[in-house]
Amino acid sequence: MTIRWSPDGRFLAYTKFFSDRSEIWIHDFVRHVSSRKLVSNVDIERLAWSIDGARLLYESRPGLTEARKAIATEGLSGFRFDGRFWPLSSDIPMPPADIPLVARAIDPSSGAPEAVQEADKGALHPDADRPAGSTAFARLGDTMAWSAPSDDGLFSPAMLHVRAGPKVLPCSYDACNGIANLWWLPREVLVFQRRAGVDGSLTQFYAWRPGRGRPRLLLATTDALFGCREGGEGIICAQETSASPRHLVAVSVRNGSRRVIFDPNPEYPAAEAGIVRRLEWANTAGVKTYGDLVLPRQYKGDRRLPLVIVQYESRGFLRGGTGDEYPIQTLAAHGFAVLSFNRTPWLPEVDHPVGEDEYLRLSMEDFADRRNILSSLTTIIGQLDRDGVIDPARVAITGQSDGAVTATFALANTGLFSAAILSTCCEDEAMLQQSGESYEDFYVRMGYPQNHAAGKEFWRIGSLSDADEAKPVPMLIQAASSEFRMGLATYRELKRRGWPIELYVYPDEGHVKLHPAHRMAIYNRNIEWLAHHFDLSGSAKR
Repeated sequence: MTIRWSPDGRFLAYTKFFSDRSEIWIHDFVRHVSSRKLVSNVDIERLAWSIDGARLLYESRPGLTEARKAIATEGLSGFRFDGRFWPLSSDIPMPPADIPLVARAIDPSSGAPEAVQEADKGALHPDADRPAGSTAFARLGDTMAWSAPSDDGLFSPAMLHVRAGPKVLPCSYDACNGIANLWWLPREVLVFQRRAGVDGSLTQFYAWRPGRGRPRLLLATTDALFGCREGGEGIICAQETSASPRHLVAVSVRNGSRRVIFDPNPEYPAAEAGIVRRLEWANTAGVKTYGDLVLPRQYKGDRRLPLVIVQYESRGFLRGGTGDEYPIQTLAAHGFAVLSFNRTPWLPEVDHPVGEDEYLRLSMEDFADRRNILSSLTTIIGQLDRDGVIDPARVAITGQSDGAVTATFALANTGLFSAAILSTCCEDEAMLQQSGESYEDFYVRMGYPQNHAAGKEFWRIGSLSDADEAKPVPMLIQAASSEFRMGLATYRELKRRGWPIELYVYPDEGHVKLHPAHRMAIYNRNIEWLAHHFDLSGSAKR
C-alpha cells in the first residue's frame, strides 16, 4: 500500500492491491468518507499529489495489458520453454520486465482522467535533480546535502556531502559516514540519521551546522526509528522498541529527547513482555554480530530452558522474525528462551571494492557466508549453555527465505539442533530445475553447479537432502502455495529416510504469507509443535 496526504491535509490517497487489479482510494477527513477513484488492471507503482492539490498523479505500466494478451495468443500454438518461465508458481511465461512506466493524472473528486502538467513530473519524482548515486538528499535554497558511497563497492559507507552554491563544505568526522537520511531544519541546521555499532545495531541522530564545528550527537539507541520526516522543530519518526509495537515519536533537535505523539496500540501490554537482553558476540573468525535473547517474564535463572532460534533480522519490535511466523513473545510466555538472531555480516578479504556479482560469487566459495553464520550460532549457543540458561539438548532453529537456507545448512553440517521449522524449503538440485532458466542462470553465476555431474560434492555440503550423515530431527515445513514445490524433493527424501517431517501448504500465498487466518494458524501450529517436541514440564534444573 502507498499512502499520500494532500497538500492541505484534508485528503489521504492510498492504493489497494488485489490478485487481478489495483485501486486508488481517497479518504476525506472532513466528511469522514472513503471512495474509490480508479481501478487499474496493472499495479499502481507510484502515487503523488500535484503541487496545488488539483490532480492526483500515478505511474503504472499499461503496456502490461498488451504483453499479457500477446502471451495468451502465443499459448494457442504452445510456449517454447525459456527464461521467461517461473515454473514454481506458473505454467505460462512471465511478461517482460522492461515495460516502461507511464505517468497519468486523475481528478481527485471524480476520478476522471486529467492531463499531466510539466510541473507534475517534479511531484512524482521530487529528487530527480539530486546528485548521481546519492542515497539521501535534502535542499535548503542553493545549499544541498546528500549522502553517497565513496566508491562502487557494495559495502562502501554512504558519506555526507554538503555544497553551498559552488562552495564545498567537507565533513571529515567519523559521524559523517553511514548516513541513512538527512533533513534541513530552521537556522541552517542539518540533522542526519545514521547506523552505528555492531553491524548497524544502533540508530544515531546528529545535528550539524556545516562549516561550524563537529556534528553534535542527539540520540543513540537500539530502538528502530524509520520513515522519518522533518516536522517543525524536530523529526517525526515511526519507532519500535524490542517490547513495543510501532508508534509515532518526535525527536527533539535540541537534546534528542523523544515524545510519543501517537500510539495506535495503547492497550498493548508492554509491561507483560518477556525479559529482553541485547547480546553482542564474535564468532571464531572474529566477526561480530548481535541478537536479542527473550526469556519468560518470571524466569529466575533456576532452570535451563529450551531455545528457539528466530531469524534473520533483530531490529525494533520482536514480533515473529523475518516473515513474521514465529511469535517471539508468545513463545517466551510458553516457557521457551528465544534468540532473535541478526544475520552475521560476511565481508570478503580482498583489497578492492566488491560489486554485487563478485560478492555473491566469493560468498559461495566453500560456503564462506553460511559457515560464517553457523560459526556465530555455534558460539552463542555454547555461551548460553555455559551460562546455564539453555538446555543444549533442546535447541530448535527456524527460518524463512535466507533464514531457511541457514537452517538447512546448519542441519546438514552440525548436530547442534534437535528440531527445525521452515517457512520455505529447500535448496537442492531439484530446486534449480524447478526455478526456471533465468533463476538457475543467476545461481550458476553465484557458483552453484552448472549440471548434475559437477554438483555431487557441492550438494553434499549445501543440501540437506544430500547430507547422508545429517542427524534426523523433527521438522515442520509451513510453505506457501507458490513455493511448496521447491521443497518436495527434500520432503520426499527425508521422509523416506525416516525423518519425522510434516509439510503444510497455504493457498493463495506468496513468499511472505499475508492472510490473517493463515498467519494465526501458523503461529498456533508452531507453538503447539514446539511444545510437543520439547516437553516444557521437564525443564532441566541448573
